[in-house]
Amino acid sequence: REKIGDIDITFYKVFIEKEKLTLSIPLNQQSHLRNISSINQVNKAINILKGKPKIKRSMWSRRAQEYEQKINSGKIYQLAEVVKDLNKKNDIIAEQSYSERQLFEKAYERLKTELEVVLGEKAKISKSSRDLVSMLMRDIRMAGFRYYAGTYEIEQYRIDSIDQGCTDPGMILPKVSYLVFDNGFMLQEDSHNPIVIRKNNRFDEDGALTIGADGECCDLIEIVYEDFDQNNISQPFKKYKITYFGKQTGTDAYTSKNGTEIAINKYGIYKKIESWDQARGLRSCEEFPSEGNWVGKGLACPECTNEPILIRDHIEDMEFIPFDENGRVIKNTSGQFPAPELSDIRDQLYDIRGVDVRLTLRSKELFFKKELSRIIAGLSNSDATNTDKYLRDSVIVSVNTRNLGGQSF
Repeated sequence: REKIGDIDITFYKVFIEKEKLTLSIPLNQQSHLRNISSINQVNKAINILKGKPKIKRSMWSRRAQEYEQKINSGKIYQLAEVVKDLNKKNDIIAEQSYSERQLFEKAYERLKTELEVVLGEKAKISKSSRDLVSMLMRDIRMAGFRYYAGTYEIEQYRIDSIDQGCTDPGMILPKVSYLVFDNGFMLQEDSHNPIVIRKNNRFDEDGALTIGADGECCDLIEIVYEDFDQNNISQPFKKYKITYFGKQTGTDAYTSKNGTEIAINKYGIYKKIESWDQARGLRSCEEFPSEGNWVGKGLACPECTNEPILIRDHIEDMEFIPFDENGRVIKNTSGQFPAPELSDIRDQLYDIRGVDVRLTLRSKELFFKKELSRIIAGLSNSDATNTDKYLRDSVIVSVNTRNLGGQSF
């Protein structure tokens, strides 16, 4: 707030860092500022850039004045026209006069800055999707991995057990993991099956399991695999369970032009890591234990989690489709995928040879100017229609389960 002459004026101060410029905009003049361009306007500007430049034969002074007016108009289409007409499409400076280069760079920088702002949210969503997909691909490929102890590991374990107090010849480590296998038929949370996908299983804000409709967040996936730790004398064979699922994290809302409150549930992707605890007592040198249980973070598993960890908010949907060696989707007549609690299809848990993955993320901020119906295509007839101003972007990949070949785990 400042006083100019006898008039008190309240205004916004906008600092443009790149230009080292400070603008003062009176509050009663803010209506003269235009909104940032929509994605449709940006696409139209890009189409203008792809067109052929207009070659005018008039005097340069007159053309320069026209270009300057277009640049200062604040209209993205006119900026695109200037860039298109003055772009020589080569690096030979002699092809352009000094004043042409000045006008071209001025228009180019303004256009580039606005495109970066508009497309920035889409770029962020795409990067987040790629990062999540990479994480999921890595874990799915580990599903069903079994560790086979070699001659060195077996001999080293025998020596280490003697060092820990066992009498010679020490404990003989089996070549294949001695860890118990639980098929999960009695309690599904005890399952050791390599991959289990539960369709439309998600959690509300209170942590209660809910079943969503097709096209809504989210499928749940459990991944189990083995590992080996030579330095862990109490339990050298390891087994991990990784679970990905969707959970509601709140609600996003905005008011439309007609005054209607638009509210949308917000979901996040959570990840939980557990380890199978079946350790022997160091003084027990005769046999390995025959029982165990899933545990969270501890000395035996510092990378595990006691509680699920939020790895990305604003997830729209997370879909998994298992398929067999012939590329056919594995499901029962109800559209459910193999799981230990489903007696009619659980015998196909080891027929899984790959998983199709779809991640759809939503922008955190409003993106579009108009509330139009936009369709997000699913993988299994699960298209979703949304009528709001948010941007949604999907990534789809197929992941081979290279450690599964029909054998029991």
